[in-house]
Amino acid sequence: MPPTGADARDPHSSLKCGASTEAMIVMTTCLWVNHYTAGSVTFTAWVDGRPAPLDQADAAERTRRIRDTMTIPT
Repeated sequence: MPPTGADARDPHSSLKCGASTEAMIVMTTCLWVNHYTAGSVTFTAWVDGRPAPLDQADAAERTRRIRDTMTIPT
């Protein structure tokens, strides 16, 4: 699934998440960009559901927490 917009919960950020399956692995990737940082986070899971793949909303929530932790306001 190609990346689609997610709620960045920050007026200065853009956040997109998407998912793909390669071999036996499901990868959900989120990308963000703002005035200070850009980054991507990939969450992996086996196709058989162990651990369960993240849906885009869960991946976006985790990515926002990572972004907020590593972004220092100026």
